Amino acid sequence: MSAQQWTPEQIAAYYQQHPEQAPPGYFQVQQAPVAPVQPAGLGANLNQIMGGAPGALPPGVQPQTMGGGASFLSRYDCSQIQTSNFELLPTNHPIEFRVAKIEARKNAAQEDQLVVTLISVFPLINAGVTVMDWITLNDKGLWKFKSLYLATGLGDATGSRFVGQSEQDFVGKYVRCMIKHQLYTPPGATEGEDRNKVNGGYQIAKDFLASQAGHAAAPAPTGFPQAGPPQGPPPGFPPQGPPAGAPPPPQGFPQGAPPPPPGAVAFAPPQGAPPGAVPPGAVSPPPGVPTV
Repeated sequence: MSAQQWTPEQIAAYYQQHPEQAPPGYFQVQQAPVAPVQPAGLGANLNQIMGGAPGALPPGVQPQTMGGGASFLSRYDCSQIQTSNFELLPTNHPIEFRVAKIEARKNAAQEDQLVVTLISVFPLINAGVTVMDWITLNDKGLWKFKSLYLATGLGDATGSRFVGQSEQDFVGKYVRCMIKHQLYTPPGATEGEDRNKVNGGYQIAKDFLASQAGHAAAPAPTGFPQAGPPQGPPPGFPPQGPPAGAPPPPQGFPQGAPPPPPGAVAFAPPQGAPPGAVPPGAVSPPPGVPTV
């Protein structure tokens, strides 16, 4: 049987029914390799905007490096530099905070004092602002200390004593309080500026904690089976083969075969081809495998 007697449609239909006889790579889709895109650096982007060559610096800009090619900026040690946002918070509604840091110190009168660093978390529009609070542990300041440990759940059953191991137990807890603005003049300055100051005591951060509880994973609904692999075929389906009552396969497709893909053509050998004819180049079927 010559190759001219097999049309492309007949060859495709034959290999759809006998994929084991298709030549190697027959069903593979060849794609042209795509060259990886190399991201351009900042210098290249700047120079493309300014019309310069990629990799060159803008006109008049000289690279400043030191030993090993590192930028001259790396010589500055900023490990002890504190960066905080001290923008003014609203004073007409409560703000909720996370206790970011707390230190036990002595004030000028040698009284015990807690220096509390708070970072606002709720409402979100006011989040990220740092507020400092100083709690002096004397007869005039113990009320605020008590409000702090009650708001964070670190008081005993009667609320009369702190039951934590140390002041560090407050770190990571959440509190709620009102804010007021107080004029602060830094040492040596001639003009002052308003700063946030805790106005009154602390309360439970109920809004922020409620918002976090809403993101907790919901339990699985009752009455549903546990997840896992399916156990056998769905009810009404035989163990093998198509569902009961399924229409017979199209003309030219063997019984029991899976449904052909959309657009598949039923195989019919060329007119006059002997029984068992295969397309040119087809792989010989293993012994015992029936042919068309």
